[in-house]
Amino acid sequence: SMANLIKKAVSFFEPEIKYTSSKALEMLTKKLRKDSISLEAARILSEKSDLLSLKSFDHVKGKFQNRIFIKPADKNKFVGDISHFIKLISYCLIANNSEPINLSINKIKSELELPIDFYIEAINYVKDNHQLNSETASEANLYIDYLLDILS
Repeated sequence: SMANLIKKAVSFFEPEIKYTSSKALEMLTKKLRKDSISLEAARILSEKSDLLSLKSFDHVKGKFQNRIFIKPADKNKFVGDISHFIKLISYCLIANNSEPINLSINKIKSELELPIDFYIEAINYVKDNHQLNSETASEANLYIDYLLDILS
């Protein structure tokens, strides 16, 4: 009968459908978990942006104090630049790709007023001191390292 043929067809394809569905569900679950971790990293970095920028400036100033005199105006610009870099990293985490950095890096590099190694040192300071947990840190550090590579 037609009902038996339909039942046989469904039972024949059912294992494949279940396998595909569970595999797709597993992939979706992993993606959602990764996205959730990335969003949490972006949120934390955004919240800490001002403090990390100021502390990275103090770190750089201490490290390079014999090399260059940093005027108060330089401090404000430098802290603003580092804050902007942290925002770019957060945008990358949200976008799940490096486009935010790629689209703006040339303009940013042309506007930096202090030596590039000051910025590299500051971003390394951010990486070493953002206090993200291991999962959020591994996501954030992907884009921090990418930014460091571009600046180097």
